[in-house]
Amino acid sequence: MIIFSQRDEKWKNYKYSAKAPHTETIMSSGCGITTAAMIISNLTGEYIEPPKMADYSVKNGHRIDGVGTAFSLFPAIGKLYNLNCVQTNDIFKAIECVRGNGLVACSTNGGVNKLFSTGGHIFLMSGISGNDCEFIDPDNYSGKYETDYRKKRAKIKNGKIYVNVNEAKKHITTYFMFERKNNMEKNIYSFDNTVEHMIRLGITDKANMEHWEKCLNGKKDFNKDEVRTIFDRFIKKIYN
Repeated sequence: MIIFSQRDEKWKNYKYSAKAPHTETIMSSGCGITTAAMIISNLTGEYIEPPKMADYSVKNGHRIDGVGTAFSLFPAIGKLYNLNCVQTNDIFKAIECVRGNGLVACSTNGGVNKLFSTGGHIFLMSGISGNDCEFIDPDNYSGKYETDYRKKRAKIKNGKIYVNVNEAKKHITTYFMFERKNNMEKNIYSFDNTVEHMIRLGITDKANMEHWEKCLNGKKDFNKDEVRTIFDRFIKKIYN
């Protein structure tokens, strides 16, 4: 898995600010865009480092100086990179997302015991292990999870943070669930849900629909009468 730190020497001093004097950097304020870069790089196969995401955020109005990265960044990158993005306040929906190979951007305002941060912070839920959620903290500096109150609530392994589900939900206010579109829609073919339903009903088959996909892309001759026949069978199946 591709993991980024906002403290990486390569970009920690990269400016992340929308207005003068532009003193804020990826290290000081870049948890949201670093998390976004991990989501894109791991789910799309397109390698996007935090500086590129910082530039995109500023240019498109998602950076709020003195506050952080606006939540509007997440649905925007979902649309830009062809990923489904769904917001929820339910940790169990977020868990289902990572179980299905998705990734989840998590936001905290500090929470009960300031587990992930003493203030606002965005980080990644990357998996589930038994009753523990697996997190990647883009601001996981040396010794952060060694303080007494954090050690009691979090386990660290290979740079990832593991926290019991019931404990984690006390500290996280909002989740943005990301999945590849074909995963979230649970289609086994490359078509939309209507076509998949037609295949399951036996009205057509995968090979036939691949033929029509090529026709629509101009790779084969298109016969409108044959398409009409398929939909006539579909309508009869529905109403009979």
